[in-house]
Parts: sequence; C-alpha cells; structure tokens
Amino acid sequence: MTNGPAAESEWPAGGLEAVAACPVCGSAERGPFYDGLRDRAFRTAPGTWALVRCSSCRSAYLDPRPSPETIELAYRTYYTHGSVGPPPVGRLRRGLANDYLRARWGYEQKPTVPGGRLIPKVAPSRGALVDREVRHLPAIPGGRLLDVGCGSGAFLAQMAELGWRPQGIDPDPAAVVGAREAGLDVSQGTLADLDTEEHGCEFDAITLSHVIEHLHDPAADLRRIERLLRPGGLLWIATPNLEALGLRRFGRDWLGLDPPRHLVLFTRASLDRLLRDTGLEPLPPPAASPHALQMFSQSTAIEQGRLPAEGPVNGTGRLRALAAVANLVSLRNSRHAEELVVLARRSGSGA
Repeated sequence: MTNGPAAESEWPAGGLEAVAACPVCGSAERGPFYDGLRDRAFRTAPGTWALVRCSSCRSAYLDPRPSPETIELAYRTYYTHGSVGPPPVGRLRRGLANDYLRARWGYEQKPTVPGGRLIPKVAPSRGALVDREVRHLPAIPGGRLLDVGCGSGAFLAQMAELGWRPQGIDPDPAAVVGAREAGLDVSQGTLADLDTEEHGCEFDAITLSHVIEHLHDPAADLRRIERLLRPGGLLWIATPNLEALGLRRFGRDWLGLDPPRHLVLFTRASLDRLLRDTGLEPLPPPAASPHALQMFSQSTAIEQGRLPAEGPVNGTGRLRALAAVANLVSLRNSRHAEELVVLARRSGSGA
C-alpha cells in the first residue's frame, strides 16, 4: 500500500456537528448508506465517517460531519487547481469544434473548419465534451459570469476569450493569488462573502463545478445564487452523481464519495427538487460527457489501496472496456453518468 500524508486517527474533539435533517429536503427520515468511511483520496483528513441516505429525496449526506470551523483540516493537501483548461488539440480538431460552437452556442471563435456543426451526429461523445467545455452556456457578448470555486481561473480565462466578462471566487488563497497574477478578476471567499445587496441581479450566468457537494448549507447558497442572477439568468452545476454506474461497481471505493470533503451527494431528482425549492427552474438535462474512464481508474486505485492520482497497477485494458460501455450507457441516459450536470434558470425574462 502506498503511504500518503500522515493524518491523526480522529477528528478533533468538538469539531463535529450532528445533522438532524437532510440538508436537501429537510426530512429527518433516513437510513444507513456507508459506515466506517475514511479519507482514502488524499489521506489527510482524520477520522471515520458515516454516510446516510435520505428516505424522502434520496440524497446522501455525512452525519456527523466537520463543522464549518474545522472543515479546513480536510483540505490540507487537497489539490484540484492544477488544470489549465481543456487539453490542447490540433488545429483541425479545434477548427471543427469552433464551427460547432458557432452553430450550437453562437460563439465566434477562429479558426473554424466547415463541417464541425455535424460533430454531434457523427461523434456524439465529442459533441458532449465540447458542450461541457463552455458549460452549456450560450454566447452572451459582454455578459457577466461568476464562477464559484474558480481555482486557478482556467475557465474564466477561456470564457473571457469567448466574449464574457467573467469573475471568480474561491476560498483557496494560493489559487486566488495565481489567478490574479494571470490578470483575472478573482476574490477570496465563499458565496456567503458576496454581498447580495451590492451584487444582486448582476450576473447572466453562475457556474459551480464540483462545488455544491462541499457546501454545509446548499439550500442557503442556492438562494444567494438566485438573488445574484438576473431574471432569466442561468445556473450551471456539476457534481458527483449518486446514481452513477461507478458507484454501483465500486461501492465505498468510488472516488465520488470523498469523505469528509463531500458533505452532500445528489441524484438528479433531488437536485432538481432543491433548485425548485430555492426559486430556480431546472432545464432539460444535457447529454453526458464521457468521464467514466477517469473515475473508474481513480476508483480502482482506491480499491487497490493506492492514491487516486497514482492510478491502478493492473487491469487497465478491462477497465477501458468497462468505461467505454459506461460512457455509451450514459450518453443514451445521462441519469447514470459519473457526473451530474444540471442547468437551471432564474424565473423572469432578461432585460
């Protein structure tokens, strides 16, 4: 077994809080899901954790969980900000993608290669990946975009090139420094630090990429988002999917559980319910992009007692075949994709 960072055996005394009701729907009825979970993804957070399943909305959540005052202990070696945007591709592929983005989403990005707009018909998975790159947001030249949990700001830089006026917020001071050095408009903090009186109805779009599962009170934060969006503004959320095929295959070894950083896990129905409860209108789900191989590889590493970043030691051929099948199933029915992507709109029409 690979040795990870040393961690204390138990969470500090007084640093836990009980969760009497589901953070999503408020129901107190629940049943056990997984007991005795440990931080096996980064091996830095002490303690063992219990994940329970709400009997009403079918979300899952930790109980007990780290308090807001001590949750930073789970992020001492947590690192997710190394990405520099979509991987580089050849000029032909980029030109085809740009032609598709122009036809599908209205972006005027060059170079373009005629025929790219046919990508979804000849290569649906590739079309889903291109959609995911822009987070399913239509072009709004000069539109205001807020990325919550923006990290290094790679997505902000990408969307600025596509004509948006983006800004970000992130609690990680090192990530914020890096983003500012790149000339991006990024502030340190969380949604609770944004003054809704000052910024209310300011944004055309708000995005949260693998953020909502980390929130202690997702309902309160979605209400803040509803106040920050302009009428007709879009909210985009990506989060681990509690109905993923990977969870069925790997169980407690599935990377998406990630205790104790992931406080709440959603199904599509439960997240749609929360959006409606907080004044937002869920939109039809987009096609799932093919992320099964990454999740399956990292979950297999956990299963083998390794760190996810190290990958599995064997069985990669079988793993690729299994992931290909999972991606095909998810493309036909995004309900079982590894990643749950949800779009919602604030009620009312834009100016």
